[in-house]
Amino acid sequence: MTDTLLPVVSGFIDSLSVFKKAFPGQQNYKQETLVKAVLNTSYAAHDATEDVKTLGLLMKQTKLLGPEILQFSFPPISVHQGLLFSNEKSKNITSLHVLIAKGVVKHNTAENIAGSGLNLSHLHKIFQRDGEDGLRATFAQKNSEGQARVSSTKRVLDSVIPKLVEYFEKNDVN
Repeated sequence: MTDTLLPVVSGFIDSLSVFKKAFPGQQNYKQETLVKAVLNTSYAAHDATEDVKTLGLLMKQTKLLGPEILQFSFPPISVHQGLLFSNEKSKNITSLHVLIAKGVVKHNTAENIAGSGLNLSHLHKIFQRDGEDGLRATFAQKNSEGQARVSSTKRVLDSVIPKLVEYFEKNDVN
């Protein structure tokens, strides 16, 4: 799907953020609620075609110009990367539950580790091969966007890496 989508779509808009800017102070920002409040009508919600048509009408009502909307845009590759991250996270997070349970990492950090494509076995192999420095380097390794694989924040590295080292030194992982 992404092979056909990426070449023809130039970007996406975070409509929730647009609506919060354009229509501040709403009770909530559900599409049905906004349609009632802004367009003073109702529609067949949860019908895909009607949802899209109505979303277009709401976007027109914002009266925001291109440069204003641009700040709420993101490229299709971001969606692709988000999907890849979610798939990796689903595949790897279970192996990291032991680290969460033992207080080695917080849940968010475990999700970042898993989403980066690493599981407990991978971390253990890195530790066996390259020790603490290898774990630090792997966590801080930059991706194609210049973002750290897991985290390059000193606070996170100084908190998590020593606990991981201690865990691997005390536990047989295989």
